Amino acid sequence: MQTSDSSWSDEDREIDRLEKLVSENAADSLKWRTLLQNERDNMNAALLEIDRLKTVIGEMTINQQMQDSITAAVMERTERAESKIAHRNGQIVMAGMKVAELEAECAGLRVDAERYQWLRKQAHPTSPESFWVARSGYGPSGISIWWLESLDEAIDAERSK
Repeated sequence: MQTSDSSWSDEDREIDRLEKLVSENAADSLKWRTLLQNERDNMNAALLEIDRLKTVIGEMTINQQMQDSITAAVMERTERAESKIAHRNGQIVMAGMKVAELEAECAGLRVDAERYQWLRKQAHPTSPESFWVARSGYGPSGISIWWLESLDEAIDAERSK
């Protein structure tokens, strides 16, 4: 009987050992399942973050493209404005040169006008019926005489010939 008791006891111990192993394996299996589920959750969260980052990068790319487009448009407008300014500056320089040329011509004309006014005053400044005498190749004696009131007309007529 002892054999049977001892075998029973061996069997009980074996059963206990197997139950313990199953229990440990079940606990380990639950741990592994929990770890695997946590890893799946982490992978899904990582995939969601990757998708979110792809969207952000796409938006940044669109924003960069818009910024590049705006920068290019601003640069083009700036270049056109600079070109217009350079052209206008050239026109201003040319106008300044023309003004200087006209001022010089005006100064020369002013001297001629002052000279003419001086000649008119020298004829007979106190007499309203003064005349002006000039030596020229006209007339029988080579002398022409004009009344001051008709002097301008006579000069204009001679100049138009």
